[in-house]
Amino acid sequence: NHKLGKTLKFQNKTTGIINLKLDSYLESKILIPSIEEQTRIATLLSKIESLIARRKKSIAELDELLKSTFLEMFGPVNPEFEKWPIVKIKDLAADHIGAMRTGPFGSNLLHSEFTKTGDVAVLGIDNAVQNHFSWGALRFITQEKYEKLKNYRIFPEDVIVTIMGTVGRSAVIPKDIPLAINTKHLAAITFDKKKANPIFMSYAIHSNPYIINQFINRNRGAIMSGLNLGIIKDTQINKPPVGLQNQFATIVEKVEALKEKYQNSLNDLETLYGALSQKAFKGELDLSRIPITVELKPKDITMDAPQVEKPDLTVHGEPVKTQETREQILQRLFNGFIFDARNGALSLDDFWRTAEEAFTELLDEDASPLGVGDYDRVRDWLFDLLAEGSVAQAFNEEKNRMEIRSVS
Repeated sequence: NHKLGKTLKFQNKTTGIINLKLDSYLESKILIPSIEEQTRIATLLSKIESLIARRKKSIAELDELLKSTFLEMFGPVNPEFEKWPIVKIKDLAADHIGAMRTGPFGSNLLHSEFTKTGDVAVLGIDNAVQNHFSWGALRFITQEKYEKLKNYRIFPEDVIVTIMGTVGRSAVIPKDIPLAINTKHLAAITFDKKKANPIFMSYAIHSNPYIINQFINRNRGAIMSGLNLGIIKDTQINKPPVGLQNQFATIVEKVEALKEKYQNSLNDLETLYGALSQKAFKGELDLSRIPITVELKPKDITMDAPQVEKPDLTVHGEPVKTQETREQILQRLFNGFIFDARNGALSLDDFWRTAEEAFTELLDEDASPLGVGDYDRVRDWLFDLLAEGSVAQAFNEEKNRMEIRSVS
């Protein structure tokens, strides 16, 4: 409660530390909703928490899928494992000077030269810390400065490896990367694609126990002490056929695309949860339609360790309870959506939010949440109705959105 917080805190003039006044806390007064209203708020937030937990569980399960897939394809369980040659990472790099490099040291590249906008991006540890490429702090240098540092250029599909801080993290540079160089905290490797797939190599560097153990042993048992280019160059790896590497890279790309959709959904749900929490406790939401007899299920928001079955290397869509049962539920909800549209207008986004909530109630807790395949199915049903002329689209200028209306 913001007002309560201002009442309870005071600044100690000697230390400058914010303290909590206990007497003010005990004597303070706050607005407490009725028990019924509290129950409705808890019910609403519990449903969103359940969706958030499902999204997190789905993301964790996809990570486990990749780990188990990698071990099955490239670990000792593969009957061909013993036939693969053991090579050094440097043997897989492109055959040109500078194929393996670290960034400029000392006065060659100073933090004081970085700007938040500019011509050339400067990549650091934060761009690979999650073991996939992401933009962290924005750092740029001028084109003029870059002309002096051309040897440190980062190319699309290079693999970057953190050699300071949390070392051994890696990522593949995306194909649409702008002009960029790396800092001294990163090693960059341009691989010969006839010998090694960059996606496979990046995953192997940060996940292969054989490689990780070499990093640890060469650092006298302390992986946090830092790597250097020499250690990375001489690190050994079992070299599987490039065709098998490419197959794994395809799996990674599909799984990462699905993870991104789940992550975006998770971000939206967490934002929604925060906004609804604030409005609910301020009394700004009409919760009268939320039944107070709903039994809350704490198990719905418990994050158990994901149990991953034997991976399917074709990376099918999301697992379902049974396709018929799932599709029947979705079809019934969709039919209800179309019927309701006869008395007004509903957007497809409105339907999707309603369907997601309904699925948490109608399917068991192990069922996967609605995903891309479900959305495509609903979209096809809607297109069929539009083609038949049963419904029509109209633009609502006041709400600035497309709406579905019955043609009758």
